[in-house]
Amino acid sequence: MLSWILMGAILVLSLTYVAYYVKRTMLEDTESDLANFSKVRAAEIDDECQSGRISDAEASVLKADLATEINLASEPSKTIRDNFTQNAGRLPSQMFALILVMATLGSVALYQHLGFSKEVIFTEKMRSGNITQEGMSEFLLFRAEKNQRPQDWFFVAQDKVSQQDYLGAQFAFEQAMNNPPEDPNDVVVILTEYAQSIFFANQRKVDPKLESVIAQILAIDANNSTALGLQGIIEFDRGAYKEAVLVWQQAIKFGASIAEREGLLQGIQQAREIGGITQEQVPSLISHKIKLSFSIENPDKLASDAVFLVYAKLPLRPMPIAIKRLGHEALLSQVELTNLDNLMPGMTLAEAQKVDLVVKLASSSDQDLTKGLEIAKLKDVLVNQNKVFHISIEL
Repeated sequence: MLSWILMGAILVLSLTYVAYYVKRTMLEDTESDLANFSKVRAAEIDDECQSGRISDAEASVLKADLATEINLASEPSKTIRDNFTQNAGRLPSQMFALILVMATLGSVALYQHLGFSKEVIFTEKMRSGNITQEGMSEFLLFRAEKNQRPQDWFFVAQDKVSQQDYLGAQFAFEQAMNNPPEDPNDVVVILTEYAQSIFFANQRKVDPKLESVIAQILAIDANNSTALGLQGIIEFDRGAYKEAVLVWQQAIKFGASIAEREGLLQGIQQAREIGGITQEQVPSLISHKIKLSFSIENPDKLASDAVFLVYAKLPLRPMPIAIKRLGHEALLSQVELTNLDNLMPGMTLAEAQKVDLVVKLASSSDQDLTKGLEIAKLKDVLVNQNKVFHISIEL
């Protein structure tokens, strides 16, 4: 508030000085014009007297009249009429100064009210790399409250999720859905993350709100893998183990995340064991697999963050059709590559007859699952044999 008062005072003083300077300059110009006019007119009277067009007496009268007029124009009038005229002339300049002050203060107030100053400050901090997490969160919330757009509330919700504030995320998702986007795909994205925040906020327990949101998602996108995964949890929670297995299998078919797929397979295995669901009742999604065993020479050379990428690829093709990312301990037991271990949608082991098996050494921080140092390879392996293929790794 103090800064506003100070800024307003500076503006008023500055504009007052400008108005005073303009008025003073105009008065000085007027006095200069009168002096110049007096000199020019006096010179004209002298010329006319010398040429004989007027007499000396007439020239004296004219000069006296000129002096009187100059005095009247330069001295302030004492009459009521002249005062009124002077005040009337002063009023436009005062109004002009007032308009300037109000327009300037109004522009600054509007600029502040619309939040442009905060956006400029935020952008500058982002550019300089001085933005903090707290500052980021405050700006996201400010922008969402100002614009009331679903995408802005969605960003607030994502920020809350990153801080594990799932209750705050729920509120932001609900605000986003108060004015939902027109594109159904955008609605599904918001509802999917909303459902996950509900699940985590309830300590991974099912409640009616979660069931309602999942139903909304599946009504728009029946193949949404995240919603299907949560629907499987709902079925498992109510003891419908067969339905849970079926729903989770659907989630695996349409999911793209390897980590998500592995979690779903563990859930399916648990549901089969608890519910006594046999392969005859619900056939397994795994139709083709390759069994592998490994031995590692000089394991002491392994770095602490070393991981192994084990994958199968078609001969003469660079991209794998099945892949697993394993630590050193996982290689000590038997490993299976299956038709569910595809890196991306497309061809799987189920469509291949022969593959090349490749082992690469990578770092746990690497994001690309196809990069790494090739350390072992086995060519022309037939798929879906009962045989266990052994690969020896030398570091």
